[in-house]
Amino acid sequence: KEGEVRGVNAEALDDILIEASIDNYEISSDKIQKLFIESTLTSGIEISEFDTPFSINRGKLRARNIAYLVSDTAFRTDIEYDFQSGGMNANTAIEFMPSRRDQISGADPEAVVSWAGPLKSLERSVNTDRLEGYLSLRAFETSQRRLETLEAQVIEKQRLRNQIAYAFAREQYEERQRQEALRLEEERKLREAEEQKLKEAEAEAAAAELEQLRKIEEAQRLEEQARLAREKAEKAEALRRRQAQTPSVPSGNVFERIEDFLNTN
Repeated sequence: KEGEVRGVNAEALDDILIEASIDNYEISSDKIQKLFIESTLTSGIEISEFDTPFSINRGKLRARNIAYLVSDTAFRTDIEYDFQSGGMNANTAIEFMPSRRDQISGADPEAVVSWAGPLKSLERSVNTDRLEGYLSLRAFETSQRRLETLEAQVIEKQRLRNQIAYAFAREQYEERQRQEALRLEEERKLREAEEQKLKEAEAEAAAAELEQLRKIEEAQRLEEQARLAREKAEKAEALRRRQAQTPSVPSGNVFERIEDFLNTN
């Protein structure tokens, strides 16, 4: 057989998490209890027939660990009913099973709803301490993840700034190196041009000096030739004068004397 349990929403965790995830949401016992009541203790769930052990002793009915699972929400209920007074005590632990993304190690989203009093006028109480602890820890981890994300973004921005600064500095360095290379190349060309001019000037000076020496040597050679010619003319003139002053002799002797004179001089 199937039945319905009214006043219980088995899918309330999604609404609770959405509400508790609002920025600047302040987690407190009163707010979480109110949020749980408004989200969970509404609507209803359908259940199918199931068996559960119970006992009757001294006019009291007791049933322990009545467990039922609906839409990833586990219900565990303990009931005690007194037939003589008509009073009942019931505790139902509602444990939500969050998705893998919302699971937190060491904390479970659980609340306990208790009823006590006469069957027709039961008083309800709600304990949401464990649910509050889960939401507090989840908010802390969410804040930590958000902080880590912000830190990662800051680090990434800083890395990009450093990368841009490094690229800019490297570009400036390479530009300075290029300018320095151009300056050194220009200086080298100027130095080579000056050296070439100096070599050409030295070559021209050496050529001029050689030309001057050649002219001096040529002048000396011509002067020497002129001196030799003058001496030869003077000797010839002296010979002619001697011949004019001495008696004539056979021509053969004259020629021999001239030859001897030339050979001796």
